[in-house]
Amino acid sequence: IAGPAVDENRVLSYADTVLSRAKEAGLSFIILGSGGARRLPDGYDAVKAQADFIPLCRKLAMVAGKYGITIALESLQAAETNFLVSLTSAAEVVRAVDHPNFKLNADIFHMSRGGESPQSIVDAADVLAYCEIAEMQSRSLPGVKGDDFKPWLRALRKAKYKGYIFIEGNTNNPRNDMPLSFEYLTRQLEEVYAEKK
Repeated sequence: IAGPAVDENRVLSYADTVLSRAKEAGLSFIILGSGGARRLPDGYDAVKAQADFIPLCRKLAMVAGKYGITIALESLQAAETNFLVSLTSAAEVVRAVDHPNFKLNADIFHMSRGGESPQSIVDAADVLAYCEIAEMQSRSLPGVKGDDFKPWLRALRKAKYKGYIFIEGNTNNPRNDMPLSFEYLTRQLEEVYAEKK
């Protein structure tokens, strides 16, 4: 989906199929992550890649609008791709696309791994529509290792974020970890929202 070998017709046809099925399934969001699909060849001009990527994303947004779905562009960490590796860079693309069906996903796991500040969430408040979360060391569910998410949750509060916080983590013990994670994250949210501004 990025770089010199993009087959736009194939991308848009695939997107039409996925988004039509998403509508049938009653989904409202599709996350555009996929580090491999947007990895640029070594030495490829990232500025050119971004300039070419924006019109493609605008066309994807129009397809999404046809089905009432919002595409949320996800920034990834540099270990997974070499294009759009910060929330700040992904937010630039979303602003340039400037379409109501194309917004931003703040993935706190990738932001933590990439050393990005929670302030990036506040700075991207105008285009933020989705949030994913997991612990930094092994992408475990919140509470398993005990990561402190309060700085990130404060940023979401300051950004006046009202959307989903989707737990996207690994577990070998879902029966134990899922309730633990829900309670842990809920407790941290309650603490943050109890703080005076």
